[in-house]
Amino acid sequence: MRLFTHALDFISPTPCQACGRPALGDPLGLLCRRCLKTLPETILRVTGPPSLAETVSMSPYEAPLGVVVRAAKYGPHLGAADALGRRLGEALCGWVDVDAVVPVPIPTTRRWRRGFCQGERLARGVAAATGLPQRLLLTRRPGRTQVGQRAAARRRLPVSAFSVCEGPVPERVLLVDDVRTTGATLDAAARALLRRGVRHIWGATLCFQGQ
Repeated sequence: MRLFTHALDFISPTPCQACGRPALGDPLGLLCRRCLKTLPETILRVTGPPSLAETVSMSPYEAPLGVVVRAAKYGPHLGAADALGRRLGEALCGWVDVDAVVPVPIPTTRRWRRGFCQGERLARGVAAATGLPQRLLLTRRPGRTQVGQRAAARRRLPVSAFSVCEGPVPERVLLVDDVRTTGATLDAAARALLRRGVRHIWGATLCFQGQ
């Protein structure tokens, strides 16, 4: 079956989701070879909320990496989420010294619909690449999705949107999410952790929008 799939891709390849060229060379069939080569391997500092010591990301959301992020988030491409988490973890190696990697979760209702939480899969890849433990410290209460809302509405996300699990918490954590838009989600998650006793928090995302 796999050989048949490769043959079909060669005869009638799907178009690259970033530029429209034939998507040959990508096992997920999302990007062409040229766009694959543009995927970043390093991090850059981006604007983040004051609750975080520092925030970094890998690429603008509009770049080819954003195509893979969308496939990992909304499409049936769990392998993409795992690969992106490892890539982010490799880029983060040596950047910051923390006690644990903490994913920013999605609400339970959305997890049921998608069948997974992309933040957790990304954090798992980061933890594997860095050798750090992953801690599922946060849960997100049901509420209106941030997707599609205007920036002003996104910034009103309250700290009460997140709850922190009972028990001791690490002193220094790395928050991991897929996209930093306004920074409101990272901020609410970070403030919930700070209220529970976490002392220092850094943030890392795959993509960012605006600056």
